[in-house]
Amino acid sequence: MTMSKLSVSFKGLELGDKAKKQVSAWKKDKTIKLELTVLTYIERAKAAIKAKNYKKAGGYLNAILKSKKYKDTKSRAKAVKLWDKIEGYI
Repeated sequence: MTMSKLSVSFKGLELGDKAKKQVSAWKKDKTIKLELTVLTYIERAKAAIKAKNYKKAGGYLNAILKSKKYKDTKSRAKAVKLWDKIEGYI
């Protein structure tokens, strides 16, 4: 369960309040926002790969690999590994 869903599911309870505060703090942190964006692209690429749409997956991964703003993210390494797996299909 994601923190956002946790905050909604337990709204009004201590756990829900803590989750809401944490999500709010994460949204303000530029580094975390970049990581989440990269992970979103990776998840979309994985879904495209599962549907055997390698060209679309390559587009998502290229968005990560060619962008300067994502070059220092930790999640970029996952995109590189995924790209290596599908490169022959594109």
